[in-house]
Amino acid sequence: MKTLSASDWDEEFRAIFARRVPPPSCPGCHRSAFYGPRKAEDRIYQMCKFCGLYQAANRDPVQLIATVHGCREWPQIVGASYIWWVQPTEQSYECPYCGSKVTVSSVTVTRPVDDSGHPWWTVPQGMAFDEARHFWVEHGQPRVYL
Repeated sequence: MKTLSASDWDEEFRAIFARRVPPPSCPGCHRSAFYGPRKAEDRIYQMCKFCGLYQAANRDPVQLIATVHGCREWPQIVGASYIWWVQPTEQSYECPYCGSKVTVSSVTVTRPVDDSGHPWWTVPQGMAFDEARHFWVEHGQPRVYL
């Protein structure tokens, strides 16, 4: 997997959200609909919410750990609990929904890619941008999920 530069990230983001090219497939699990460029505060990166492949700009790829806190406020995405992906070095995090401190080892779950019965396997593959947008809006998301 090649190193992701900031300009690569910008181009990928523009291609998907400005030019509306189909969402790309993950280079790790080869699934589409869950992988793409993301931005959080001052971080730009690419990530797959299906297998947990993560790559920040100018860094090597990292395999994230899948967790589900499962508090009362925890959302469902296409028939399954939302997965909160954490870095391999993280021991705990604050739940973004209820604010509780969560110990990673107590909420680690099997990645969807490793669970053939996971509902996310039913997400259509190879969708055009508008098809993906329609699919995710139909499933309660305000945008292409990626």
